[in-house]
Amino acid sequence: MSDTASVTSTQAGGCVDFPVEWEVTGNSWVETSDDLHQYITAYKLDIAKGNLIFNWCLEIRNAENKCYHFIDRTNDDYELTCKQSGEHTLKYNSDAPQIKIVRVWV
Repeated sequence: MSDTASVTSTQAGGCVDFPVEWEVTGNSWVETSDDLHQYITAYKLDIAKGNLIFNWCLEIRNAENKCYHFIDRTNDDYELTCKQSGEHTLKYNSDAPQIKIVRVWV
């Protein structure tokens, strides 16, 4: 699936939603495509090894310092604010951890 954006208006500004199909990748980085690539260049999704609290670990490489929301297949929403470019980690619990929407606050 390509990372094609749809723009959503909000009271506090705006966000851009990217429908994605991010599956569990293990320890492998996956490059993003299309419009999402200007914000997040790659991701990996794996079991949160050695973590007693969280089941899943999402890592991203961001190109833009933004507030990102990741919505999984259970429609749970996880927030990650990036204040510098580089690799960032988000740990969470989910019965269906695959990410279906990446929301970027612009």
